[in-house]
Amino acid sequence: MRRSTGIAAIAAAVCFALVATPAAAATTTKTTKTTKAKCKVDKRTHKRTCVRVVRGPKGPKGDPGARGEKGEQGERGETGPVGPAGPAGPAGPAGPPGASGSTAASVSATLAGPVTTTNDMAFEAKGGPSVVATVPASGLILVTASAVGDDDDGVVSLFADGVQVPGQLAGLGGACGPDGALFGTVPSYAPGVRWGTPMVLGIGCSGVTGAPGQVVLSVAPGAHTFELRYAYCGCGSSQATFSDVRLTITPLP
Repeated sequence: MRRSTGIAAIAAAVCFALVATPAAAATTTKTTKTTKAKCKVDKRTHKRTCVRVVRGPKGPKGDPGARGEKGEQGERGETGPVGPAGPAGPAGPAGPPGASGSTAASVSATLAGPVTTTNDMAFEAKGGPSVVATVPASGLILVTASAVGDDDDGVVSLFADGVQVPGQLAGLGGACGPDGALFGTVPSYAPGVRWGTPMVLGIGCSGVTGAPGQVVLSVAPGAHTFELRYAYCGCGSSQATFSDVRLTITPLP
């Protein structure tokens, strides 16, 4: 009897241990929020062993590490299309007015005449017409001149301060009288007709008939007295006569 009672007591104790151990473990897992149970089962004895892992508080943030080296530049992408033009900006303020230009005035003179010459070797002064004009830095002037011719053929030349102005007809070897003619008159062909600039070689050595044209000549800058002088063509045995002689000088800027 005693042996049976002892065996029964041992069996009851073992059953209590088997029932109590899982319950205690389960209670610990549920109530502990800061622990984590890590369990391992022995393959030989089939005994389960559990270890509690306690998670400590989060530590402070560490210092940032050193900055790494700059990487190599990547390849450049293709250029994109040109965008649309933006709206036009407001107009800028008007600039200051420029200096007003100046145009030199023309000067004119007339000699009623008549004046006559028989000199076929040089141009003779016969009292004008003459004008005073200031030539600008360009050194250029526009010349317009004309005269009515009578008697025999003659030529007219322009002088500045008593010196013949260069650039007038030359190199004819006396065929039209002295060299340097501005224009000529041919009354032997058409008496009483007005002849004027420019000089042409057609009917002898003459100018144009009717309204005269302009001739550009070069003169040193500054104020000058311009005068027309006269000569005979030497092509006959008479004389050249000029009347209503007109001269206009226009300085060119």
